[in-house]
Amino acid sequence: MRIRLIIGAVLLTLTGLTPQAAAAARARYTAIPIVRPVPPPDADFATFQQTLAEAAARKDAAAVSALVTAQGFFWEREVGTLPPAADTPGSSLLQEALALNDQASHGWAALARFAADPAPAPAPGRAGVVCTPAYPVFNEPALRAAMIATGSDVYDWAYPATDTVPVLSRPHADAKPVATPGAALVHVLAWDRHGFAEVALPDGRIGYIATAQVTALISDQLCYIKTDAGWRIGGYIGGGETP
Repeated sequence: MRIRLIIGAVLLTLTGLTPQAAAAARARYTAIPIVRPVPPPDADFATFQQTLAEAAARKDAAAVSALVTAQGFFWEREVGTLPPAADTPGSSLLQEALALNDQASHGWAALARFAADPAPAPAPGRAGVVCTPAYPVFNEPALRAAMIATGSDVYDWAYPATDTVPVLSRPHADAKPVATPGAALVHVLAWDRHGFAEVALPDGRIGYIATAQVTALISDQLCYIKTDAGWRIGGYIGGGETP
């Protein structure tokens, strides 16, 4: 899924927006339903995630490190997979990937979001490894048609965390809800409007979703593996733009 979408993004990215293309960014499009991943029937995984969430909330790097697998941790960066080094523990690679040595790092919020996602999906080519967020299933030709209609690319599309997440009239928690996308993709016009994503609905209306309640189709992933000691963080996909 990730590879196919990135290829589509490269093919459809516009290098210079004309006034007509800029207007198309707010054009109507046909709603694109999604099927959400199903949480695994594993109570141990839920317990592990709760422990990880608590460590992330405390910004406790030592507690997070204790949840990283002792062997085989991988970091699949934008420049290629960084293989585990004999003298570099996986916990150090995770801290580097998310900048967890900095209490003010956005990596802590990202870690909390990973821990809150209950439905991982198997990682292609990695036996026993699952990752969150797991991308939903949807009609890819329908997304390509919507990207053409709106002059967007795949990085401009996302999905709400749950079917009840509201779209608000303005970027404020007390704003009036104007719609509920439900189980469908949304076109993101801007990712950060004071903590909210500005989105265009299929009927052309504009609204706002709290950034913590919407996930980009192309996003970093935290991966897990079940060991003899229980569930552990087994790898990270994303980041590391420079070798």
